[in-house]
Amino acid sequence: MYAIVFDLDATILERRYPSPSLRDAYREVSDILRHHGFAQRDGTHLYVTESGTAVDCVLAVQEIGRSCAWFAPCVLDLRMLRFDEETDLSCALP
Repeated sequence: MYAIVFDLDATILERRYPSPSLRDAYREVSDILRHHGFAQRDGTHLYVTESGTAVDCVLAVQEIGRSCAWFAPCVLDLRMLRFDEETDLSCALP
């Protein structure tokens, strides 16, 4: 299981994104990631693919870079993560 997680600089995004709504910027990126088989987790900026590969992550990020000229200058952090296992730990809580 692979994931892409990102964080954007809101100040730079306000200057570079062509729409007054910054939510549109996140929606634009989310649409591209969904097109590549990623699903958003819990309203965060974490997008997971159950069956994708590292190459799928790279291709998705490349498409974001090509389609969203404003994205690269706004990125504070952009990572690919690989999960070997996912376990719900809520049962460990008292």
